[in-house]
Amino acid sequence: MTASRPSNVLAVRALHGAIFIGLVMITAVFAFLVYRADTPMLVSQPLLGLGLAVAGLGVLAVAVVILRPRLPKRGNDQSPEDYWDMGMRRRVLMVWVTVELAGLSAAMGYLLSGEQAALVVAVLAISTMGWFRPGRLEG
Repeated sequence: MTASRPSNVLAVRALHGAIFIGLVMITAVFAFLVYRADTPMLVSQPLLGLGLAVAGLGVLAVAVVILRPRLPKRGNDQSPEDYWDMGMRRRVLMVWVTVELAGLSAAMGYLLSGEQAALVVAVLAISTMGWFRPGRLEG
């Protein structure tokens, strides 16, 4: 008896869900820690948080402006299973990991400095990750 292979569509959706939920949870935990402590971890370094926010925004811009447009659209005659072949999974994973990097760097900036701009960029990265969900990419 051979084990059935998981569907490409299910594997991609599970992967996106894991990355998305991880980014949401990290950002929420960091925001809670700053809220409960009433002071950020490095109060004397507000530029660190701003720098990480700007870096995160730059990485997010690369994902949205450069990487996302390179993903091909699914053809009308192409099934979702065929669309999510190995090559497409690698390309979309690069986009998702780049968005996650932007969100994690911004969330870290907020944790370390309490800079509100960093939290805004982290939430923007979460929104972008939701916008780039598999169902939307399939068309």
